[in-house]
Amino acid sequence: MLLKTHPQTHTTNCTDTLNDAQGLKKVDGSNDVGACAEPKCSVAAKDNPSPVTGFAIMWRGKGDNPYPIKQDEAKQRGLSSNQMYMCATCEFNKEIYEQYIDNSSKK
Repeated sequence: MLLKTHPQTHTTNCTDTLNDAQGLKKVDGSNDVGACAEPKCSVAAKDNPSPVTGFAIMWRGKGDNPYPIKQDEAKQRGLSSNQMYMCATCEFNKEIYEQYIDNSSKK
């Protein structure tokens, strides 16, 4: 997640994560709740006074990107080859992440 006051920031060392206590649900055949960076970034973003102004999902693992953005779409949008779509679990829970961050209270 990109922060207004630190736009170069792309990572978090946050070990806390959102989970089923916040209502997150696993989508069959997708990643477990809490396995991805999105629920961890949500915790870090909520604790930061700067509003979230955007986000990019990047593949940093070993092997091939499991959710690559289609090449023609990536090229058209000027995205890098390691950018990716959210897994089905994160896409399903995206609204919970956004509500948890609560950008409305930030300047």
